Amino acid sequence: MLKGRIKARVSQEYQYAINQYNDALNKVSTDVSLAATLFKFTIHEHLSSLHGLILQPTPALTHLNRYREIAYQLRNDYFIASAELMLGRYYNRVSEQAKSLQHYTEAFRVSSRTRYSGLKAMAQLNLARTYRDLDQWDEALKHAHDAAISFQELGRGPYVSEAFVVIAMTYAAQEKWNKAIDHYLNAQQINEDLGNELAQALANHNIAEAYYNLNNPSAALTYINMANEIFRAKNVKHYLVANESLYAQILIKQQMWPQAIEHANQSLAIAREKGLIEQELESLKHLSTAYRNSGELNLALDVIDNIIALTQAQEKQKHETNSDNNTELTEQKLKFELGLQQAKLSQKLMIISKSNLLSFC
Repeated sequence: MLKGRIKARVSQEYQYAINQYNDALNKVSTDVSLAATLFKFTIHEHLSSLHGLILQPTPALTHLNRYREIAYQLRNDYFIASAELMLGRYYNRVSEQAKSLQHYTEAFRVSSRTRYSGLKAMAQLNLARTYRDLDQWDEALKHAHDAAISFQELGRGPYVSEAFVVIAMTYAAQEKWNKAIDHYLNAQQINEDLGNELAQALANHNIAEAYYNLNNPSAALTYINMANEIFRAKNVKHYLVANESLYAQILIKQQMWPQAIEHANQSLAIAREKGLIEQELESLKHLSTAYRNSGELNLALDVIDNIIALTQAQEKQKHETNSDNNTELTEQKLKFELGLQQAKLSQKLMIISKSNLLSFC
């Protein structure tokens, strides 16, 4: 497990880490002692995160559910709250906000009866993220600021940075780009002090996007290039694919066609390697624009043919999925809408913690 962990943290060799973790899990699979149970608990948590990093949601959720089962088996409030937090985060990322609120609410409720103030602050931070995604800006900013204050008091710099990022993203979602940049820069300063290069790269990416939307492409280019250098050095393709795409988009605004083509092709290659259809379509659209404006009309037509074929295949897949899961999707929609209405009615965090969201899921 430790071999895998150090490879993941130092050189981002996530698949190697997953293999090592699974080998470790197999070695204790039949051991029912407390030590082995706690060890499995940790492994399932880390495996979920690792699968999430390489965009594999199904095994990530499988390990999360096992992680939660062991927490309740151990009857430990700290573990239970941690597991509920992670499940809330998972459902937030897959846009199932009703389930996300359910788990975050439970995490807040359970953590409030422990002596671990950091756990409670983490629930606040994630409630802020969920409210942001629900377009409940005031609630999102309130919980994010509360979380930032709590983490500052605890001296936990990385989480203060995360709270600033949530605040920045909330402003960005409202197109308040200058306020967003201010808070991204606050997060950036903390990450520089901590020596967290990946977090710096992500902040640079977000600042570049803000400057792009402020019609300041020269500033956007400065920040997107800094982000690209770090992502390339770290070889983190799951971040690089989006960064290269935004790089191309900024270059298109600058009418720098050859460079835009280069970065759009970089993004396209990674998207195809990873099977990321949405990112592939986005990269192809950037390529089409750059080829047309640089006079490469035949290449532009080839790209457009690829866009049409990929879009048709995607629509066909969506139609088949919808046909097979129509009842389930309808139920999920109702769950989401009910959860959304419950969220809108909640004015205070303590009211949220008392809401009976479980009846909707």
